Amino acid sequence: SNNPGEQLYNKEVSAGELYKHFNALIPLLTLSRQSLQSSEELSMLAQKNDSKESRIAKELIERSANLVAAHFAGIYDFKNKPKQLTCIAQGSLFWKEPSYIPTIQKQLQLLKIPENTIKLKQVKNSDIIGAVKLLRG
Repeated sequence: SNNPGEQLYNKEVSAGELYKHFNALIPLLTLSRQSLQSSEELSMLAQKNDSKESRIAKELIERSANLVAAHFAGIYDFKNKPKQLTCIAQGSLFWKEPSYIPTIQKQLQLLKIPENTIKLKQVKNSDIIGAVKLLRG
């Protein structure tokens, strides 16, 4: 990490970090797998669902989605439980990993957030213009 001990939440949910977590587990768990080079490889491995390695990849992705759901639930509470809360989501896990959004939705239900309350929106260049789009509606 360029920032050891900092930005810990991002390191637990970001696709760019999750495959690195998997790589760190390879020697610790004596996995029979070469290091992954991308989050797409982690996603493909998780979808295979045929080995210890694929189960670990799936668990890392689920853990990330559950943490994001907890984050959304916290924002929902902080905003006094609005009827609808739109959150801009970016990244390959959100939009390319088939189980990511359903896992978030399942966790939100477990956290007692009413169904369809939190709406995820994809905005091109959201890191640049996302806040403006949210303010303007």
